[in-house]
Amino acid sequence: MFQQRSGQNRNQFQLINMEVHMTASRWFLLSIALSASTACSKRDAETPQLAALPQCSEAQLLGHVPDSKQIKAHRQTPIPAVKHAFGTKKEWWGMDLTLRVDEDGRTVCYSATKMPNDEKLTLDAPTRTELAKVRYRPFLRGGKPTAAIVAEELREEELLEKQVPTPQVPLEQVSITLERTGCYGTCPSYTVEMRGDGQVTYTGKRFVDVEGAHTYRVPAADVVKLVDSLRAKNLWSMRTSYRAGITDNPTYALTLKLGDQVHCIEDYVGESAGMPAVVTEFEDEVDAVSQARSWTELTSVAIARLEAEKFDFTSAEAGAMLARALSGDSRDDAAIARLIELGAPLDQTVVLGFLRSGPSIVTALENQRLAAIGPLVARGALKTNGRVDPAKLDEAFAAAVRGGRLEAVQRIWDAADGQPYPSLVANVPQRPDEKPLRVPVVLLLQRYPKDRPWDGLAIAQWLATKGVDLKARVPEQRTLLHIAVNADDAAFVRYLLDQGLDPSVPGPSDLPPLDSASNEDIAMMLLEAGGRTSDPKHLVKYARERHWGRVVGWLEGRRG
Repeated sequence: MFQQRSGQNRNQFQLINMEVHMTASRWFLLSIALSASTACSKRDAETPQLAALPQCSEAQLLGHVPDSKQIKAHRQTPIPAVKHAFGTKKEWWGMDLTLRVDEDGRTVCYSATKMPNDEKLTLDAPTRTELAKVRYRPFLRGGKPTAAIVAEELREEELLEKQVPTPQVPLEQVSITLERTGCYGTCPSYTVEMRGDGQVTYTGKRFVDVEGAHTYRVPAADVVKLVDSLRAKNLWSMRTSYRAGITDNPTYALTLKLGDQVHCIEDYVGESAGMPAVVTEFEDEVDAVSQARSWTELTSVAIARLEAEKFDFTSAEAGAMLARALSGDSRDDAAIARLIELGAPLDQTVVLGFLRSGPSIVTALENQRLAAIGPLVARGALKTNGRVDPAKLDEAFAAAVRGGRLEAVQRIWDAADGQPYPSLVANVPQRPDEKPLRVPVVLLLQRYPKDRPWDGLAIAQWLATKGVDLKARVPEQRTLLHIAVNADDAAFVRYLLDQGLDPSVPGPSDLPPLDSASNEDIAMMLLEAGGRTSDPKHLVKYARERHWGRVVGWLEGRRG
């Protein structure tokens, strides 16, 4: 009995011993896992992209401020969208973000504000964690990586209520229509209707280069891809309307017809009403597949189609088309030159928003249509009765200066054709009851929009060789220094200061150039040159709002 029990005890002891060893092994393995987990947790805590991004302090929101083009070029990861449950009520969807990015391109902290009252927000942890993953190529200043203050937009989107199957129909039963309406301004207004077989009808209404209805074909295979995109984006499940509570904006309307079933989506500033980004993406795809832009912004493709239609290129409508193309966003120089060569009237005027177009040569020069200068001059745009008209020459020269391209200025100067050179003084319109103001032509320089090519400094230097006084000042008018500051042209500002221009010279309403500075480098140049501001307290506030660390430091150092 004892032996039996002893054997049983021994077996039990062996089993217990085995269990102890197995338990110890499990604990050993578990300890390794826990150690690895602890190590990972430690690494996670040390890795910014896996931690919730903190809010920026006031000091962290000061630094180098790149412009929107630089931000887009440096961004390596997309800005995430915040998703909200269907039926969420918001006065305004989306918000403005300000991110501090370190020298390595990593996001360090954030500040968020919401329209329409710039209310400051605190984001939830999941959103801040996603924002911590946003990366940029390092921003450079003076050739060296630097911390930057980056402006972005954080989109908020409403999730779908339910999944609605997209109807399956033959391609010949597909019709997709996009209508873009006008706005309180010059928004292009047109409609494109596209059928499954590739037939497209474009109808241009207002503020497009080509107006009227035009029918043509695009590859049916492209329409197939568009239908696939419609299905992949689940557009059939979207709301029928996304309308923001604001005014004066265009409406974009999609009409999706598949067989006898129709789904419409109204987009009125939809991104501010929770509309998913895929709707905007699809609208742009419709434009691309239908080749709508070849009509809204004149291209050689549209010219070829108009020729096939036997369009009368000597008609008043052709002249209006030329005026719109020269004033608009078309960058197809060959199309504009061809329109001129085909005989479009040169002096047809059109109403463009709140303005009326002038002679074609003036419009071309003001809008930097360099390729159109030769064809227009060849057509006699500067002549009356076969001879160069001094009045037309002067008007064109002033327009070339306003346009801000040295090549255009020199070409009109050279087009005098033996006549006296264009006047170096120009008329500036005043109120209807006042005579035009006579100013040196150099004061006509302007850079609008600011992202377009600009030879302001080179034009000023060239005009100086012709006898123009760069220090000229007309009471209550901008000086050349004001013009350079408004153009964000740091090299131009530096040149003028080196030429001895007063950094505090009064302009309109007696305001000095510093009051209109929107570039930190320029503001620092003016301050260091002794430039004054009309309101020092406002400048400090303005500099903080613009995140100008150097200006704030300079002002506070002077104040201290």
